[in-house]
Amino acid sequence: MTRLTAPLLALCIAAPLGAEPVIALNGEAEFGVTYGAAGSDVHTRYTLDLSPRIRTDGGLTIGAQTRLRADPGRPAQIAAPRYYITTGRPQALPRR
Repeated sequence: MTRLTAPLLALCIAAPLGAEPVIALNGEAEFGVTYGAAGSDVHTRYTLDLSPRIRTDGGLTIGAQTRLRADPGRPAQIAAPRYYITTGRPQALPRR
């Protein structure tokens, strides 16, 4: 984990009462076999998306997202995390 992802994950786990912490895990796995006269080849890969976020009592949503991807025989690759803060409440248009 990067230096900023670990504290954000800790914030989501140790959220104050009344907040809505969420740690979403999504992913997929691939498996395939190709074959022909020269032989066969097995292909596998998995992807895991990690998205911790917390919604504060004041309406702010603070979160991050990163992706882990692995192929056989290679170490897992971790994508650079993306961080965000949103209000969750649309801004009203000014009246004329």
